[in-house]
Amino acid sequence: MSATSWPAFINAQRVPSLQPNLHHLPHHASAFLHRLAHHGVPAVSHAPPLSGDALDAAVLRGSHSSATQEYRSYLVSEMCDMVRQGYWCVLPYHSVRSLPGLHISPAGVVPQRDRRPRPIIDYSWSQVNQHSAPLAPFAAMQFGLTLQRVLQHIAYANPAFGPVLALKCDLSDGFYRVPLASSAIPFLGVIMPYSPGEAPLIAFPLALPMGWTNSPPFFSAFTETATDIANQRLSSQCPITQPHRLEHIAPDTPPTCATHHSSSLQHPYNRERPSRPLAQIDVYVDDFIGLAQRPTASAVRRTLLHTIDQVFRPPTASDTSAYRDPISLSKLAKGDLHWGTSARILGWDIDTAAGTLQLPPHRRDRLHSLLASFHGIRRTSRKRWHQLLGELRSMAHAIPGAKYMFSILQHVLVDQPHASRLHLSPLVHATLQDWQILADQMATHPTPITHLVPTAPTHIGTCDASKSGMGGVWFPTSLEPHTSPPLIWRQPFPTSIQDALVSDSNPSGSLTNSDLELLGVVAHTQALATSQDLRNATLWIGCDNTPAVAWSSRGSSSVAAPRSYLLRHLGLLTRAAQMKVRVLSVPGESNTIADFLSRSFHLSDNAVLQHLSTHFPTQPSLQWLRLGPADVSKMTSALLQKMLPPESLQVVPPAPPPRGQSGPPSAKPTTSIPISTLTIPSMPSSSSPNSTAAAKYLPVELSSALARWKTQFVPWARRWPSWGKRIPV
Repeated sequence: MSATSWPAFINAQRVPSLQPNLHHLPHHASAFLHRLAHHGVPAVSHAPPLSGDALDAAVLRGSHSSATQEYRSYLVSEMCDMVRQGYWCVLPYHSVRSLPGLHISPAGVVPQRDRRPRPIIDYSWSQVNQHSAPLAPFAAMQFGLTLQRVLQHIAYANPAFGPVLALKCDLSDGFYRVPLASSAIPFLGVIMPYSPGEAPLIAFPLALPMGWTNSPPFFSAFTETATDIANQRLSSQCPITQPHRLEHIAPDTPPTCATHHSSSLQHPYNRERPSRPLAQIDVYVDDFIGLAQRPTASAVRRTLLHTIDQVFRPPTASDTSAYRDPISLSKLAKGDLHWGTSARILGWDIDTAAGTLQLPPHRRDRLHSLLASFHGIRRTSRKRWHQLLGELRSMAHAIPGAKYMFSILQHVLVDQPHASRLHLSPLVHATLQDWQILADQMATHPTPITHLVPTAPTHIGTCDASKSGMGGVWFPTSLEPHTSPPLIWRQPFPTSIQDALVSDSNPSGSLTNSDLELLGVVAHTQALATSQDLRNATLWIGCDNTPAVAWSSRGSSSVAAPRSYLLRHLGLLTRAAQMKVRVLSVPGESNTIADFLSRSFHLSDNAVLQHLSTHFPTQPSLQWLRLGPADVSKMTSALLQKMLPPESLQVVPPAPPPRGQSGPPSAKPTTSIPISTLTIPSMPSSSSPNSTAAAKYLPVELSSALARWKTQFVPWARRWPSWGKRIPV
């Protein structure tokens, strides 16, 4: 190093890891990637240079205990291997102390399940991350929605071409494929573990290091570009068909599967399927995911592999002994690049034939051990409680109804904002017991993929609540498999609930109008669920109370109030009925039918039907739904903050469903009550949900939302090629 310049020394240590002619790629980001490949990724600091004393102090402090004690020998061995591969270089501290821009950060080692530990650098402790100029192409990072895109492609694929097949392809040494600019390297220096009396050594990354805030966006620019190019070739029906050099390791033999999707994917919201078999590639940082159906499987895999080579494999790869293939060969031996209907994708076990998503066994075991660790304890640390909530949130996708079970757990933090040790009440333990029951049932209750993607409604309606009671109306759409007329229901509130309502004359009441409106949403769902089989159904509910809509949509509140118990009731109800509920906000002035029903208790059933037939003529006539006394009692208990056991909230639809009396078939219309006059026209696409004639009396907002399904739903698209236009030129 002393005999040459710093840039020349760095270039002599590198091993080529990218294609040299990236500017030829058919993508807006090609010129940008070409410059990074030839000149390296820049790093500019906002902070002034560190003094010699500050550098000495960082060296004296050393690295984290995981690097200096637990995994010291492993880190040294791993660093030697990375030096041989040209990813890092290690130099004595005394020889680099005067390097311009030098910073020294501590190293750490993170253990991983079923894999070797991962070295990582704490660039936040040394303020490197905080002082790094935001020069990275942050628009390239699209991996936050990768799982949602994958699930949508699976759900909306045409079953005529067979079930969706999935494969994974992992890059080896991901970030280390992208070189750093020689001027950026001193800024990202790392202190190696050393003992007293030994000369300190500083490790310098020659490529993007793990832990630097700008590494993910710079690296994602390369993987997202490769994915965009591969998808463009597939969508234009110009895939790469020649064999790939790694096919002998992972033979291209898609499994033979019957042309069959389970009932969970035969959902009627999308009868008109795509005319072509699925052929799609996505990426999560360095994990490529291929989706195909049998006619396109070979083309998808070969196009992905060749496109990865066109970005990450230099022509001189075979001439360098230290070079490692960009595609992880060790992962190939474990099953990467093999097509299947069951795959572990982004940490989830997805069965494309059954149409379900589950937690992998090790995560189910983790959930059980996590819940068991809180059994019987009265106090816990705030950090440990945050960890519990974070892990439960990360698992909730795979547990039907779980999103409604967080209110009381979150209230622990709100109720004790300054306590370092949190008190866990019997109510909190009862909620944890709910989670234990959900965990015990995970194997038999996988989450249908259709519950995690947008779906058109099978039933659409509105509800309302007032001091005197609550009520609502349901309109089945054409997607409802059993033809039924519009349904109405109402339920008065007992005097005890009316007396507890907060008002100008009763400011000390325990219930708010929003609590009653949320109860109306729960009762609206309960009334339909106890009368019909709603498995795989999607319900849209219009509500004119903003807090109730927010609580229902979010699934939680941060207070131990009636709303927490009602949300729990709603979660267990949707779980038991195996349905999905979406609550939308509608203006109160357009919610006329439900508003009338919630204030109609001075009228008999016949008088209510006569009134509605006079003001809202429909064909066929309205029919009553009845809430049973047991259901009313359970919902009232939730409103009064009583936690009933989960098994008592099971829904068993009666057969045949009970119906009340019908009203007169028609009557002269009147203009005395303003209503929405928007009529949903006949929808030509067989994949679109049609409403009944009565649906024109829905609020405009619900009618507009329904009208969006006139055309076939298109899964979320990746930002191609728009993100390439937003990166620095």
